[in-house]
Amino acid sequence: MRVFSHLWVRLTLMTSLMTVFCVLFMLATIIVFEIVIEANFRANLPVEILTELETIEASEPIDEERLAEIYASYDTYHIITWTRVITTLGVGGGLAILVVIFAAMALAKMATKPISDVARAAGDIVLGDLSVRVDGGRKIGGAEIAGLVRNFNRMAESLELSEKRVREDMAAIAHELRTPLTILSGRLQGIRDGVFPANTEELERLLKQTQMLAVLIEDLRTVSLGKAGEINLLCANVDLSLLADAAIAAVEPRFAEQGMRVSKQLERAPVNGDENRLLQVITNLLENAARYAASGRCVEIESGTNENVAFFEVHDRGPGLPESEISSIFEAFRRGEASRSRATGGSGLGLAVVATLVKAHDGHVTAMNRAGGGACFRVELPLLETRH
Repeated sequence: MRVFSHLWVRLTLMTSLMTVFCVLFMLATIIVFEIVIEANFRANLPVEILTELETIEASEPIDEERLAEIYASYDTYHIITWTRVITTLGVGGGLAILVVIFAAMALAKMATKPISDVARAAGDIVLGDLSVRVDGGRKIGGAEIAGLVRNFNRMAESLELSEKRVREDMAAIAHELRTPLTILSGRLQGIRDGVFPANTEELERLLKQTQMLAVLIEDLRTVSLGKAGEINLLCANVDLSLLADAAIAAVEPRFAEQGMRVSKQLERAPVNGDENRLLQVITNLLENAARYAASGRCVEIESGTNENVAFFEVHDRGPGLPESEISSIFEAFRRGEASRSRATGGSGLGLAVVATLVKAHDGHVTAMNRAGGGACFRVELPLLETRH
């Protein structure tokens, strides 16, 4: 029965049914027309002739010669055979055509209404109203029109969501840039006015703010290039376990300051990738653990291979990830209100950069909560021997 959901099948059936209806309506009209003519003929006959006609019709055998004589004398309409045929067909056909035209107009309006609604809604979207949606499309239009309506609504919803995300991201970018710029501006004005001394310590503070700006701008650039599919990778044969060792050495002082212990189980995990970019991925995940899971006092790092993939995992024993955040944890500026708030620092781009760079390497990154508490981030990349 699925074939009847297609628009062309429905239109074919409706056209065929209207054709059959037109023929049947014409036949019915002819029969009714004949009955009316016959009744009118008998009503106008003299009483004695009507009595004789009824007697002839009731007798056996019927006197066909006398019957024809009566009709020839009193029913002038039967004499003009072609005029009668044309009139009958004209009346029946005309009425049938009128009925079919009005029925076709009603059905066509019902079938094309969703298309008209889509066109009107598309015009509203062009004018900037992304909240418009289209209803219906299934009853008469069939699967094709219903699919058109459904896909249009999905497109409108996606555009509305994209516009909302752009506004949110622009506001977040403005916020992130405002903080270091405000500090820089205030400190420089203070140095100019003699409020702060222009010594090495003060210059170090200013340098730190400019470095934060540089990192933020580079992260924004990486995420933007990733969305455009224009990240350039300098790929070579690298081992994730060696990159993990290098990343751990870089962040180890910070871990030590926070009283965190690093436990590692690194096995060879060869991939074909950009060494600097993959090192950035691992470093971002470790810094993320240091920032949000310091309360767990322990971070576990693991690398290895599994079937056709090389993997790298970071486990922590912190508060874990709120379930409502897991699906959007790798989106830019998506930080929670509790453990993953701005109070912990960071630009909100670290995990977005991770997802962007992993995708550029044809890999996959996932986030989940551990059964024993804490969060787990797993990066999977094509194993060197199986990558083409």
